[in-house]
Amino acid sequence: KMKKETENKVIKLIRNKEKPTTAIASILGRNYYDAIKILEELEEKNKITKITLGHYTFWKAKKKYQKN
Repeated sequence: KMKKETENKVIKLIRNKEKPTTAIASILGRNYYDAIKILEELEEKNKITKITLGHYTFWKAKKKYQKN
């Protein structure tokens, strides 16, 4: 479960970056797949939408992640 502070930081990042997964991973010191999980968690809470995340890299990674 994510802290509110982290959540806000992540939301801010997503709005400002083309590749939120990379940005989140580097800022939070987590790996790429953790970043995807964080994005999914926010999406479930309706804090972010698919449009916000709608860049190719994220959805490609998400698909790959779900296969494993």
